[in-house]
Formats: sequence, structure tokens, C-alpha cells
Amino acid sequence: MASPHGLVQYIRLKAVTSLLRLLTYVFTRSHFRPSATCKRKEVRIPSREKGRFIKAWIYYPPNYESGEPRGLVVNWHGGGYIIPNLGMDHAFCDRVARDADLLVLDADYQKAPERPFPAAVEDAEDVLRWVESQKRLFDVDRVALSGFSSGGNLALVAASELRRDFKNINVRAVYAFYPGVDFNIPAEARVVPEPIEPLPIWFQRFFTDCYVPRLE
Repeated sequence: MASPHGLVQYIRLKAVTSLLRLLTYVFTRSHFRPSATCKRKEVRIPSREKGRFIKAWIYYPPNYESGEPRGLVVNWHGGGYIIPNLGMDHAFCDRVARDADLLVLDADYQKAPERPFPAAVEDAEDVLRWVESQKRLFDVDRVALSGFSSGGNLALVAASELRRDFKNINVRAVYAFYPGVDFNIPAEARVVPEPIEPLPIWFQRFFTDCYVPRLE
């Protein structure tokens, strides 16, 4: 059972997160529409929780024919582990599918603070388990992982820790764009060279508190 301090912290995090989600929806939803030529299909991937599924989009190259296994890129979106941003990377996924002649699986994951660590990692693991089972669709000997921000962190975790449990999946490359890599480093100690502007310290702390809450 959570302590009173933990409950108060959760209510605060939930309130701020709800506001951020609303603002994100209002100001960015128009950018989530894929191009008219984009070939993609929604899939529901079974999770380890009975009755719950992980939403994902499969992007197809122009010359794809059903039943033809293709190399695969699995992508996870960014959003600080709190923003429901599935679909924000549609331009990236579509271009990779077209230019590299690969399938791209853009997968969702559970969000904090409602579902903190390790919920998102567990979803990433369940996605890989599903990929491993779909050998008629994917060439599991040619798999790459990608992600942006929090999704980049998931890609790195999947390529290092999770891949050990999937002997049939050959992860040949990882493309992690501006990922967070160490939650043990305090926000104020994260220094980057100029002219790169890091996120404000309070914002970094907020994301960390949501994803890895300090329940005292």
C-alpha cells in the first residue's frame, strides 16, 4: 500500500500529466496524419496481461506482397514516458519502409505515472515476443530497433537486456535518437556542450518522478 506521501505525489504527477496531455493533443494532433500514399495497418499485439493489447502500426514498402517475410524495424515513440504519442513518427516510419524496403512496426507502450517502470519495458518485451512468433510476416534474422527520446531508451533496453531472451531474433542495428540513458544521474548534473539546450531541470525531474517514482 502506498504511503500518504506517495499518494500525494501521484495525485500531483497525474494532474500535471493530464494538463500536458491535453495541451499536446490540442497543439500537435494535426501533425499525426500520415501522408495519402502511406501504406500502414493497425495491429493489436497481445500483452502479458489477460485481455489487454498493445496498439501498433505496421508500415509496408510500396512493393510489398502478403506472405513475403521482410526485414523489420521496430520503433517506439517519444514523449517522456507520459504522452500518448503513437503515430507521431509516421513520417520516419513511412520513409524507412519506402526507402529501405522494410517493414516497420511502430509500437505503443504503457504510460506513467499510471503505469510506471517497468510497465513500458514489459510492453517492449511483449512486442518482441510477438515479432518472434510472426515468422511468416517478418524476417527475424534482419531486425533493427529505433526510438526517439523515451522510445530511444526503450530501443536500447530492448537491444541490451531484453534481446537475451529472444534467441531467434537477430538485432542487427539500433537507432536511438536523443535517448535518456541513466536515471541515476540527477537532472542538475546532466551537462551537454553548447549550443545544445537540454530540457529544463524541473521538466527532467518531472519525467523521472513519473517513470521511476520515489515512493517513500
